[in-house]
Amino acid sequence: MITFEDAYWFMWLARSLEPYRHLSFTANQFRESIEAAWAAGNIAIIPNLINGINQISRGSTDPIERAEIQLVCARIYFELGDYVNSLTQLDAAYRSYVSDTHNQAVVSWMKGYVLWAKLGNIAEALELWQHSLETFEMLAKSQQVLRQGADWYQDWCEEMSDSIAAVI
Repeated sequence: MITFEDAYWFMWLARSLEPYRHLSFTANQFRESIEAAWAAGNIAIIPNLINGINQISRGSTDPIERAEIQLVCARIYFELGDYVNSLTQLDAAYRSYVSDTHNQAVVSWMKGYVLWAKLGNIAEALELWQHSLETFEMLAKSQQVLRQGADWYQDWCEEMSDSIAAVI
């Protein structure tokens, strides 16, 4: 099963030439502080850090920076067990990736995982996963994707199909 973390790390960040490249210096500092607090078990300061990075997101004119911030927040909310706020952030990230079908497909997969694994909404999860799979299949066949990229997408399509079949 492709988990939330798998989608975050391998489908989203690993596909990027430079992870978090759209984050401003200050937003990246907040991201690093959030991750350090989580790793140290210092959960009490995370809400203040999330508020800080969200202020940057609201003031940003770069929709990709907003999307990256929203994914960072979605992940930490997911890890904290706050699935409603995680879904809210995923919805916002999806809208921010208005012209990026790859990232929208990854966000759809992540949202589907939250709905299925944590909230028990199998039907909506399957719909989101199917949309994500169809997008990756389209990208694998796209003339804009280099051969190596097509292979990468095809490998993920197989993983996605296996994950969907395991749930059905």
